[in-house]
Amino acid sequence: MGAETTGNGLLIERMIGLLVQGYERTVLLSTLAITLLVLIGFRNGAAALLTLSVAGMGILATRASMLVCGITLNPANLVAVPLILGLGVDNAVHLIHAWLEGEPIEEVLSQTGRPLAMNAATSVVGFGGLMLARHNGLYSLGWSLAVGITWCWAATMLLVPGTVLILERLRRSGISTLEAPVSYRVYASGG
Repeated sequence: MGAETTGNGLLIERMIGLLVQGYERTVLLSTLAITLLVLIGFRNGAAALLTLSVAGMGILATRASMLVCGITLNPANLVAVPLILGLGVDNAVHLIHAWLEGEPIEEVLSQTGRPLAMNAATSVVGFGGLMLARHNGLYSLGWSLAVGITWCWAATMLLVPGTVLILERLRRSGISTLEAPVSYRVYASGG
């Protein structure tokens, strides 16, 4: 056997193939699990869709930021995608749950805005600490997570209230009947 059949190039190619395969499986399974948990938690398809769209927007905005800043995809920052998905829905879940309890979105924002910002900021600082590492992979992972969580927080604070205001206007005009199901209101009130 020659070096071309057993050399470092073949080994690296095989390792990258295994990493990509594992990454694809992880993203698929984590997306399915998070979607299922959000659907079960809300028992409301529209609320679940809005929650998941926040994480989706965060991931897309993170990728766009990577392109603008010249950060390339690599095995280390690919790990960030399922983490951003899981962490990205967190603030949206809290905000939408509070709104579904019956308060106007403006009131919900005044009560939850600061805690949601603190939640995002602590995660950004924690993961952002990885950017202090001298290892390019750790730096890239920390950057991707910090930027991704920031984008998910921004999407939560802009997309959720904007969508809720539109839905409330549609409901008042008789075009939409979206509101929290009775079973959710009973569940949320502890009854």
